[in-house]
Parts: sequence; structure tokens; C-alpha cells
Amino acid sequence: MQRNKRIIAVLAITSILAVMVFQTLAFFTAEDTALNRVTMGNVALILNDDTIDPETEEMEPFPVEGFDLVMPGDVIDKIVSVTNDGDNPIWVRIKLDRSLVLEDQSADVDFSVLGLDLNEEDWTEGADGWFYYNEILAPGETTENLFTQVTFPTSLGNAFMNAEVEIDVLAQGVQSQNNGVTVQEATGWPAE
Repeated sequence: MQRNKRIIAVLAITSILAVMVFQTLAFFTAEDTALNRVTMGNVALILNDDTIDPETEEMEPFPVEGFDLVMPGDVIDKIVSVTNDGDNPIWVRIKLDRSLVLEDQSADVDFSVLGLDLNEEDWTEGADGWFYYNEILAPGETTENLFTQVTFPTSLGNAFMNAEVEIDVLAQGVQSQNNGVTVQEATGWPAE
């Protein structure tokens, strides 16, 4: 009987110690939180539409009001390029919206008689009428000029007298990362 009391006492003490050890272990815990923040990149560009001031020979923005009293044989400096103003590399394209408003609406003239010195080495004209820059444009970089001059040939006839020529320029950019190997393969262009 004594022996049973000792066994019961040893078991009771062992049980109490076991409970105390488990309770102590329960208080030794640790916790950690992982913050997973993902910041999306951006695409931003600046359309450079400049001219050369004939007096200072400095580059300046092309005047909104344009040029008056242009004559056959004149050459107007219109320098068009794009600068990547975002944080990520981009593909770039430019569209030229060309219009010719004649004083005599009945005249039949072709806008293509006006000369643009298009840069066909660095830019490729797509079947959709857009000009695509052949290289990826890194942040802070500027494309080669699409064109630098508009030439009014001496062969222009009286149909062009008092005509208004407009060349509006629209530039677009899309991410180049994970978006095609060439600019022609790129997708996600903004709707026109």
C-alpha cells in the first residue's frame, strides 16, 4: 500500500510538472508579419514639337498659331520627337493628322506634294498610318526626330494660294517590358 501511495505521489508530481512545463512553453511564442507591397510602374511621355527661331537659331516650341504668309519654296522647321518621362522603358508611336484647307474648295490637290523629311531609318510607318519608333525608349531618353522640316515646293500652283496647312501630331506610348520583342508586336495601345 505504501508502495502504491508512492507511485500515486510520483505520478501526481510528474503530472503537475508536465502541466507546468506545457503552460510555460505556451507562453514562449513569436509572431511575424510579412508586408508584401507591389508598386505598379508607369508610362509617361512628352511630345516635343519644336521649331528653330530664325533670329536666335535656338530651338523653341512650335507656335500654336503656326506661321503666316508661307510661299512656295519656303521650308518650315518642325522638329518632332518624343521623350520618355516615366520610370519604365516604353514603345512609342506617332500619328500625323494632316489637313489642307483651300480657299477655293473646288480645287483638287494632293497633300503629299508638301515635303516632310521623314526619318525612315529610326521610324517605320505602319499599315495603320502610325509611325513606330524601332527601339525601346528608356526612361529619360528622347527618340530620334520623326521629321525636322516641312517643304513647300516651288511647283505649288494657285490652288494653294491662301490655303491653310495643318499637321497635328499625336504621340502614344506603351510599356515595352513583357510586351513584344519589336514595336510592331506590342499591344495595349490607347484607343484613338
